[in-house]
Amino acid sequence: MTNDFPTPDSDVIDALTELVNIGVGRAAAALSELIGERIELSVPHVRLGVGDAELSAGAAGSDAPATVVTQDFRGRISGRAGLAFPQPSALKLGGLLTGGHLECTELDAELSGILLEVGNIVLNGLLGSFSNVTGDDLEYSLPALFDDQPAQARVMLATEAETEVLIADVEFGVRHSEISGTISIVFSGGCVRTLLSEVLQTA
Repeated sequence: MTNDFPTPDSDVIDALTELVNIGVGRAAAALSELIGERIELSVPHVRLGVGDAELSAGAAGSDAPATVVTQDFRGRISGRAGLAFPQPSALKLGGLLTGGHLECTELDAELSGILLEVGNIVLNGLLGSFSNVTGDDLEYSLPALFDDQPAQARVMLATEAETEVLIADVEFGVRHSEISGTISIVFSGGCVRTLLSEVLQTA
């Protein structure tokens, strides 16, 4: 880690976990309303670190192919957010959200559109929590979905070697089916300190 990077002690992790849970809670409510069925989202683990080594430690950094929705954001805090699913979870979630009962074996255009919307809702819920804490109106890019390579290559900011990374595991509960994913927020240098200063003040 860089010398001025905030130490991820228990207070920092607790504050970030609460903030992430608020964001995914809003996303769960929006998704439930959208499909007319209860969706539960939980975040059992949040980690904070620097660079692609930290990203590699999470599920999103696996070499296995993943379905990834990414969205860039800009403001007082800037970077890229990604929601990554292992391919079996992506197919399972897509199938459940379409109301289908058949086993999905590939990500077609319909499932891609559904997962893109899921990613958009989840990432906007989380980034909205960040925006509320910092008092900043973030600008968002259009979300994009990728299903062709490991998540790390899609989430990392290629222009910065010392990017700061927040990893949040997320579990989806739909029709009693457990589906796992990983939220990765890659911040431009210095943005985590801005976020944490606001988070800890309101904790």
